[in-house]
Amino acid sequence: MKTSLKPFAEVEIGDIATTPEGEEGEVLAIGYGKDFALIAEYDESGAVMDMKMDPSQYGMSRQDFNELELIAIRFEDEDAVFTYDYDGAYIEIETEE
Repeated sequence: MKTSLKPFAEVEIGDIATTPEGEEGEVLAIGYGKDFALIAEYDESGAVMDMKMDPSQYGMSRQDFNELELIAIRFEDEDAVFTYDYDGAYIEIETEE
């Protein structure tokens, strides 16, 4: 068996996502950067809002941000929004080789 990143289109509310630090949390909302308003309430740190306001500081164009895959996660003591990738938060699935 091999593990791989679950396709973003298959991520569901209630899935358990993992951060690179190994923290796990429940997925509360899913969306693209262009849909940020749908998940903004979970961006307690404001980090993704900063990215939205000036994507060039993160090496992105406005179009890049609009296409960014985002998930909101609830941890024990906070909610947060992450990019959906191995650098942000992710869900792995087992696949056959």
